[in-house]
Amino acid sequence: IGYRMVTGEEAVSPAVRRTNRPPEQETQKQMPQKLLLTYLVNQPELIGRLEGIIGRSDFYEPVYSEVAEAVYAQYAEKKTVMPATILNQFTDLEIQKQAADICQTTLKTAVEKENEQQMLTELVKKVKLDSIEHELEASTDMAHWQSLSREKNAVMRWTMPEA
Repeated sequence: IGYRMVTGEEAVSPAVRRTNRPPEQETQKQMPQKLLLTYLVNQPELIGRLEGIIGRSDFYEPVYSEVAEAVYAQYAEKKTVMPATILNQFTDLEIQKQAADICQTTLKTAVEKENEQQMLTELVKKVKLDSIEHELEASTDMAHWQSLSREKNAVMRWTMPEA
């Protein structure tokens, strides 16, 4: 059996490769998606509360998209989220590692309920607005742009529904 060292682009799975964005910009885009997915794994009832405002397609970064797809599918089928089952769906070790970081992080917050509502509202807005911007960048259809602009305005006025 032969071994060879893999470096550079070869070492990164195609599903994990990114565009040539600067790392700090990438982190700014990824962190809200990662944190919201972690919330959804830890508190699956949020998926139902957020229905109609945010969904699996709003998580567009490759790994987060795959994890979101698994989380939403499992919730739709079982009305719960089991992190171990989600992790077992990934065979690529790099994706599995990143998925584990999302699914196995426990959110320990000593935040009052009112402050948590406000924090979640801002987090959802950030993810949704970023998703809309991402879609705007990819679209050339003026009618679609207008629709996304209306959606963007509605998101900016949105607040998290009470539990």
